[in-house]
Amino acid sequence: MDFSNKTKLKLILLLILLNIILRLQVVPNEIGLDSFIVHMMTNSISEFGCAKWVLHPLSFLGMYAFSEVSTVPFFLSGICQTTAIEMRWVILLYSIFLGIFSMFTAYLMAGAIMDDDCFKLLAAFAFSTSPAVLGYSTWTIPARGLFIVMTPLLVYMILNCRKYRSYIPLTIFFAVFLYATHHLFYFLIPSFFTFFVLLILFKLKKYIKYITIPSRFMLPTSVSKFITTSKNKYVELRDIIKLRVDIHSRDFKSKLYPLIPIIGFVAMFSIPFIGHKFVERSVYYPIYLSYARYIGVLVIPALGGLAYIMFKRRKSFREWFLLLTVIGLTALIYEQTYMKWFLPVFVVPFISIGLFNILRSERKKYVLITVSIFLIMATFFSGYYQFLHFSPTHGIRERYMEDSTYTAGGWMKEYVAGSAISNDRFFGMRIAAISDRTHNLITYTLLDITYGFVTANLSQFEWYPITSEEFWFDVGGTRYDAGESTWDGLNTLDIEPYRFNITHFAENTKAQGRVIWHHGIYPSKLLHRIYKENSHIYSNGNVNIWTIYE
Repeated sequence: MDFSNKTKLKLILLLILLNIILRLQVVPNEIGLDSFIVHMMTNSISEFGCAKWVLHPLSFLGMYAFSEVSTVPFFLSGICQTTAIEMRWVILLYSIFLGIFSMFTAYLMAGAIMDDDCFKLLAAFAFSTSPAVLGYSTWTIPARGLFIVMTPLLVYMILNCRKYRSYIPLTIFFAVFLYATHHLFYFLIPSFFTFFVLLILFKLKKYIKYITIPSRFMLPTSVSKFITTSKNKYVELRDIIKLRVDIHSRDFKSKLYPLIPIIGFVAMFSIPFIGHKFVERSVYYPIYLSYARYIGVLVIPALGGLAYIMFKRRKSFREWFLLLTVIGLTALIYEQTYMKWFLPVFVVPFISIGLFNILRSERKKYVLITVSIFLIMATFFSGYYQFLHFSPTHGIRERYMEDSTYTAGGWMKEYVAGSAISNDRFFGMRIAAISDRTHNLITYTLLDITYGFVTANLSQFEWYPITSEEFWFDVGGTRYDAGESTWDGLNTLDIEPYRFNITHFAENTKAQGRVIWHHGIYPSKLLHRIYKENSHIYSNGNVNIWTIYE
């Protein structure tokens, strides 16, 4: 179902407009929590002219002590320095661009599966407006967002490697780029494994056409005349067996093919129960609600598309690739923290297949109405979570940075020359990102090392060989301990802040003199001591800035 260039351009422009509207928020400032860590990493590159956490080439990949994947901070720092635009507006423009770009990555991936304009546009719509993609491309900059948006482009390159060898070096380079973007890259292992296995099987398929039996027994013409029109007097038994095996194998395959995916799904789904791995939380948690939330209403046609591919008799290489990749990912289905963002990448093709099959239905009267209802419902579902579900609550924890925090951070940037600490874990990250050149002690060791609060002694680390599992998964375990214990200790214990050259305290007044910590809410001994000193220098109602005396 192809469109004219004019029609295609109109549809793409309308989809771009929809994506921009969905990302124009009613909140006043940057959204998220992890986003502000990336924000501070970006600030440090712009301030120092280098990434101080890069101690080794592997640091760029987040594979070295006290390091982190570095693609997004370098990219945003470059934009900020070359344009001289304030960082929060850079983040807003970057997010909108990322949302629009997600349309085209999904469009290319869909084109590698089926060269049909309608199919590709359905994929672009489903991917770019899905709650998963919207959640990480709306005024926020966690590294997962760039990774998720770029993954369909890698899938496009992988599928084209089969036909065009020129794609191979480009695919390898792009895979390294994505690995330096986020370690969700590990979730792509089933895709690479599936591709290589299918490549081998489809190569062998060209040479294996029959099941041959090395026999040269002879049969009389009275038997052979039913299976051959040859004028020869005798027919080899091997020819009869070839023909009979070929006929029976076709019947056997037609019955067996639908069972292969079902067995595969059951086997991979059982791995977390049998091996007790890849289970993030209780197996009784309703995971279907979590995935439906981030895929959206279009999960319904996705199930139809999956069933169609499963029971289709003759599957192409690309259809087998999609199906087996999703089967492989089933083993990770209980890793919801990551999979709920990643799985929609491979669900989108099935959404397009489901909707495309509806459009090809013989009942033309109801086809467009049905597809239109699905698209409208999907837009309203995503819009609800964009604008209504997270409406401002004015509580202790908002999903975005409040104006009072932004104003106080800007004041600190101008008038506070020393370093600061806060009484709220996430509030501290947000005000640290805005105050920029006022260095704040937070609960993230990598940035505390960058700003000189904590000293890293690499000689005390245990070094894992590259062949060990710990090398790939446990390197980041030490990134948080020092920063968290120091921040928590200063607030709840009687530790003198001048030992860390901390001169100011940024108080979130909503905590009412307490410490908001991920383990609970406790009294802040440091803050109550500051109250007695009466060293108040700034207030806007929600934020107080205090000077700390020795």
